Amino acid sequence: MGFPWTPPFHVQVAELDLSSLLQLPFSSIAVDLHQQSQHWQLHASAPQVALQVQYQRKQGDWSVSGGGALGAVLPDWQGHWQLQGTGTWQGTPDGNMQIGLQGAGPIAQSQRADLTAQATFQGADWQLEAALAETLTLNEDWQLSASEPLVVTGSGMALAQARVGLQLAGAAGHCGIAGPQRR
Repeated sequence: MGFPWTPPFHVQVAELDLSSLLQLPFSSIAVDLHQQSQHWQLHASAPQVALQVQYQRKQGDWSVSGGGALGAVLPDWQGHWQLQGTGTWQGTPDGNMQIGLQGAGPIAQSQRADLTAQATFQGADWQLEAALAETLTLNEDWQLSASEPLVVTGSGMALAQARVGLQLAGAAGHCGIAGPQRR
């Protein structure tokens, strides 16, 4: 599994205008793609956003990292995001990814929240854990809060177990979702 063998190459695009092809919050990106000895490296960036991906074909190892202003990806939001991940595609695929949002919230709201999430997988089995540090204002009317971290596990497309404690509250009402509690 993985990329096919290719001769070495280096492609650099200083500015690629995507506005006519895709609806993105940014109109152009810069791309640098390099492959030497079957070690692939991709660096993509747009104003206030950067993403790096590496893949070593022989070992099947991959890594991803990135970050930037949340408003560059979600125009009506502010705060920052970070992404980190590593793993392998050889044999039994496995890996982990972490994403963090710091000071996230809609521009129109003064309240901000931090969110951390980690996903792991090994073969078809996976787990997602996410924690919301503070109440997150979603818009003028709704707030999301978590009484405990969200933990979801599964295999393939099947959900095996979920532990959740979320509350959504607003002028129109209140909704709570609770799963098995920690013991």
